[in-house]
Amino acid sequence: MLTDEEQQGLVSGTPQVTQQPQSPFVTIWGYIQTLILLVLIFFLIKFASLNKHPLKEQIQIPITDIIADEPLPKLDDQDNQILQFLLNQDELSTQIDDIFVPQEDFEEFDFEADPWQEGLQRGWKFKNGLRLIVEEFDKGKTTIIFDIAYGYHDDIQKNDNLLAVFEYLKQNQCTDKTSFQLQPFQSQLIIEVDNSELEECLIQFYDSLQSDIHPTSIDPLYEKIGLLLTVVEYKLEDRKPEYGDSGQLQYYFSQITSNYQVQLKIKSPLTEEDIYMVVSESKLTSQKYGQKVQEGFVFDPILYHYIKVNSNETYNLLFYPVSKRQAEFFVHLLQLKTQNSFQLLTNITFTLYPNSEYLILQTESNDYQSTIKYVYSFASYLKRQTEKNIMNVHKDFINFQIINNRLIDDIEFTKKVFNQFLDQIQTGMIYIQLGQFLYQDITITKDDIQTQNIVNQKFGNLEYSANLFDYSSATDLDEQFISNLRMPNLTNYIPTDNGIIKLYTQSQMESTQISLKDPEIFDNLISTEPEIVQTTPIQPIEFHFQLSGHELPKYPLQISQDLWWLFQHDTRRMSMDILIHKLQQSNLVQSKAILKVAQKYIEKQFENSDAIQASFDCIVESNYKGLTFMITGWSKSFYFFFNQIVTSLQQIKDELLFNQIKQELIDDFNQAYTERMQFYALQYLFPKLMLRPVNDPVEIINALQNLDFSTFQEYLNKMATDLRYTAFVQGNINPNDVKQILQKGTPNVYEQSTKTLLLDKKYIYNTKIQLKSPENKLNACVLFLSTGLRNYDNLATLLLYQLYFENHTELQVRFKTIGNIDGLLIYKQSTQEPWKIAQEMEDTLKSIQLTDQLKQQVINNLHNELNHEYYWDKIQNRNFAFSEIELLRDAIQSSEFNVFWQGSLTIQIYGDGNYSEQEYNKAIQNHQANYQVDHFYQSFYTY
Repeated sequence: MLTDEEQQGLVSGTPQVTQQPQSPFVTIWGYIQTLILLVLIFFLIKFASLNKHPLKEQIQIPITDIIADEPLPKLDDQDNQILQFLLNQDELSTQIDDIFVPQEDFEEFDFEADPWQEGLQRGWKFKNGLRLIVEEFDKGKTTIIFDIAYGYHDDIQKNDNLLAVFEYLKQNQCTDKTSFQLQPFQSQLIIEVDNSELEECLIQFYDSLQSDIHPTSIDPLYEKIGLLLTVVEYKLEDRKPEYGDSGQLQYYFSQITSNYQVQLKIKSPLTEEDIYMVVSESKLTSQKYGQKVQEGFVFDPILYHYIKVNSNETYNLLFYPVSKRQAEFFVHLLQLKTQNSFQLLTNITFTLYPNSEYLILQTESNDYQSTIKYVYSFASYLKRQTEKNIMNVHKDFINFQIINNRLIDDIEFTKKVFNQFLDQIQTGMIYIQLGQFLYQDITITKDDIQTQNIVNQKFGNLEYSANLFDYSSATDLDEQFISNLRMPNLTNYIPTDNGIIKLYTQSQMESTQISLKDPEIFDNLISTEPEIVQTTPIQPIEFHFQLSGHELPKYPLQISQDLWWLFQHDTRRMSMDILIHKLQQSNLVQSKAILKVAQKYIEKQFENSDAIQASFDCIVESNYKGLTFMITGWSKSFYFFFNQIVTSLQQIKDELLFNQIKQELIDDFNQAYTERMQFYALQYLFPKLMLRPVNDPVEIINALQNLDFSTFQEYLNKMATDLRYTAFVQGNINPNDVKQILQKGTPNVYEQSTKTLLLDKKYIYNTKIQLKSPENKLNACVLFLSTGLRNYDNLATLLLYQLYFENHTELQVRFKTIGNIDGLLIYKQSTQEPWKIAQEMEDTLKSIQLTDQLKQQVINNLHNELNHEYYWDKIQNRNFAFSEIELLRDAIQSSEFNVFWQGSLTIQIYGDGNYSEQEYNKAIQNHQANYQVDHFYQSFYTY
């Protein structure tokens, strides 16, 4: 009778049974005893056969016999050199016998599989050790991932062979959409196939595992593998890659798969049952796989690898093999810009690339040895910190992640775990420098590094060296750097309670339309400086909030005399634009000088503050009205930051910084004034002729030179003590909290009346500019065409004109509001005479052809204009027509492309290098200046 195994065709041969001699005295009972004895003997023989090692005897075939099975190709001189190199190696069997665990061979297999689950992964575990994982994937194609728990963290010989084998497997699949990833403790072959080709590709995949690896298949891989190896190999010395021959490679790979855990992951739109049947009926279940998992690896200390890659990119990359769980916190510490932080002391900018196996830092620094040393020393500094210090900074980091809606790992953070991470940082790294070098050019992009495994990059030519950095010779320098580092304090700027509030009104509310007095026309100009007058009080809107009801209006609401507020439901942040008005009785030129220095001074003070690290932003600007702060940050901790700004104005102490900024501004104004015609023409001459409150750059330079530190301190202290503001707040904050933030100040009740030239005819102004730069040999022309006070039809056409000029001419053209009138500003520099440039501008205006397509383009450009900046521009210029942009869209849609030019101002600028005084007088003889101030507007607001 055949056993079950023989019926299945898995066991061949009939067991030998010893015949026992018959006794004449045997009775029927004797026959029964004899039969029982025969059965027992049969099972004893069967058990003994199961403990033999036929596979082991097969594996121990001499390597030379395996090689001899394949014909050798004809060898040239280069081939003979490679062959000689290979034959001089020790036999692989003596190198790797001690690293593989003995395998238990068996001759019985079963196609059936047990259900298996580990974490989120589930599938089947076959009796031969193969694990099958099936994932639903609705992309239309199937991805096969062959995964073995064996990576490149081992001796040099095995790393070379692992690369060679996987490159061979990659080239012998059913599709060219095949790649592999070699990681420290894991290797993968990834194959993307059509759903209908799954069975065929699994057959070819199995054949590639079993097929003989010919020497002719391996030789072409030597050079490529050698280049790739320099990127992934940590223990590599300065050497050429070493490989076994074809027989050795095949033996090596069979040993890996028979000892280490193997998984087959299939992502496919096919059903789990269909995939299970295809795999279970394939030959993949006919060989044994192991269950061993490669353990962790300890790096040689302070070993780093320097690789130069020819590229048109110029940045540098540092690869640290680390756990990502701690990497984000470490990079957070690297990027802090607080006082005496790593970033501030080293001036090295890092960019973190997300990667599961490496911490990849991008830096612009070319001093790679110092960069490595600083990172190493910083890790040592962090190890020396007390647990309290580290935990405080980590607490801020976690809060920062939460309020930014980022996923937080719930695994408990401890100083001990973080120290283990820092040990990894200090044990090894790869430094890759990308730039233009003298060897063969290739191209590599940031996306290549981010999205693909580094092993699969075809780098072309590399220049490689392994270095052991001797830190003992730099101990003093390291200690000096470490002694300067400081950990940030626990900050108030990252809120722990950061919920979103919801506000609704009891009844429908409309925004109040505030209309201001129209500009008056005068003809007796005495001074262009603003006049200070008290504004007419405006009654703020009163409203009541509740948890549900009507939505608040989409336009800003006035909650006090000069304070506006716009609520948002969908954010935890808020923005505040606040103009802190200058002192009322101050001289205009002196105020401008003080405010320009203050702008730079405050920016320097806050660029490395704790608030900036906590995701606050602060931009400072100055103008003739005062200092404008544009601040964004977390609503729940906004009060702390604004209070710090006010305090900083009252406590000006750094005289060295004051003098440094003052000199920088003097140099900037001198350079702009003496070397840039465009600056002089557009920033000073044009607005001055339009009667705006500007000052000659020479006046500003003189005011800066005469400004002393005590005057600067006193001025800003008075501004902050008697703080008068105009402000606009937008975000997730209620009005009462806004008023609480601004409790140290009072809404502005004064306004500055300004003057603007009334252009009612064609004005021409000729001038000659003396410059030190080559621009002195050029001429220029400024043409401003005014449409007078705002009219939406005219404004619509002006915007269409601007876009037409941008698309079709080389002239610099933009829609321009100057004072309280609208117009079109055109500027050009040329070697032509200025009057000819002016004629060209006028001819271009006559030839314009506006289209409906141009209309739609302008409307699209305005689509996103209804934002915080738009509202603040209206509020600070006291033009409260918030719905104006919607009216403008309608005007553009119905525009007839007609515009009424009320008047124009042409400024014809002659370069001093082109003309003597006599030539200049002759040049302007036929183009006499007729500029004069006949009439002007005076108003308390601008558009």
